[in-house]
Order: sequence, then structure tokens, then C-alpha cells
Amino acid sequence: MKYQYYIKEDFDRVYWSDKYTIERGIGLRPEYTFFRSQDQAIQREVMPKLYCGYQIKQIFWALFSGVPRRNSLIPFYRNPESSKGGIDTNILLELYQRILPILLIEEISIFQQDNTPIYTARIIKIYLAELERKLMIWPPYSPDLNPIENLWMLLKQQIYKLRPDLLYMANNNTILAIMIATAQTVWEQLDLSILENLSESMPRRVKAIIDSDGWYTKY
Repeated sequence: MKYQYYIKEDFDRVYWSDKYTIERGIGLRPEYTFFRSQDQAIQREVMPKLYCGYQIKQIFWALFSGVPRRNSLIPFYRNPESSKGGIDTNILLELYQRILPILLIEEISIFQQDNTPIYTARIIKIYLAELERKLMIWPPYSPDLNPIENLWMLLKQQIYKLRPDLLYMANNNTILAIMIATAQTVWEQLDLSILENLSESMPRRVKAIIDSDGWYTKY
């Protein structure tokens, strides 16, 4: 409700951020066959099961605005010294200190992040307050409000267009490095007009959420 009167130019001030896990093979569009199972081999339309069990995966972090601007796609690595061996607030703080002052150079900039505990930790709140930039109010359980989700979907699809052989490689660190490099290449190749279009869609997204009383929307 706070942003219901924002127009595209207002949303262009927002830097949308998120972290996302890309796991090999997950997110591909399903392929369909209309032959019966006993006829698929004859028709040379066999759909192999590519994966079973654990697959290589990597967490990434990125942000963009409709200006348009974006940062590089940054691999997010776990901290083995943290209590749970995951991504802790110290890693996030270091990333914020390195990236945000460069991109959020205008005082009118607005920064968006979600409400998971790593983002709402005290040291993160203190740093964002010191940065003196507006922090967007963000409701829980609202993936269809964050336009960066559309970029993640597009990224997954384009990875396998650039490197379809990734689907058939082994699970090892060499292939993980290839997947990371491919994802970063695809991210840099995404047309900047996509960022502008996503920012332009925000007034419609907000209106759709209000009209649906917080229920599902087409976004």
C-alpha cells in the first residue's frame, strides 16, 4: 500500500537484490512427448532421466535497477567457520560494504532486500543505516513483487542455451567452475532493456497485489 502511487520513475530508484541457488538441471522447461511409452524408442523420442541424487549447485547474489544498472553476478560461498557452516552475516556485510556504496551513489536510491534472518541481522541494519539510503519496506511471502525473480528464471534458461553440454557432465569442481563462469557470462549478456521493462512493470505488480487482496497474481 505504501508504494501504490509510485510510477515507473519512482521504481527506477529502487535497487532490487536477492540471492539465488542455481542447481544443475533444475528450472529447465519440461519436454513433452505425445507418443506412448512403448512407441517412444521406435519414434526416436526417448526422454532420458538425466539426474539422480545430488547435483552441483551454486548460490549467487545480484542486484539491478531500472535506470538501468546492475552489478556482476557474484558467487556466494559458505563460511565453514560459521556455526552452521552456511552463509553468515559477516559474508553478507563484506559484500554489502564492497558493492552498495558503488551502486547506490545517489541519495534518492532505495535498496530492497527480503526479510530472511541473514538480512535483518543487527550488523546489517547498522550498516544500512550508516549508508544513509532508504530501505524499501518489504512484506513477507511476496516473491511475485520482486522483479529480480524474472531475471533468475531467464538466467537458468539461457545457461543451457549457451552450454547445453552442462547437462551431461560429471559432478565435480571443474564442472562447477564451468557452470559458474557460464552463469556470469549469461548475466552480463542479458539485454539492459529487460531491466527497464521489469522496473516499468512494478506499478502493475503492486496494483495486481492490491486488487487480489494479497493473493496470487499473474506475476
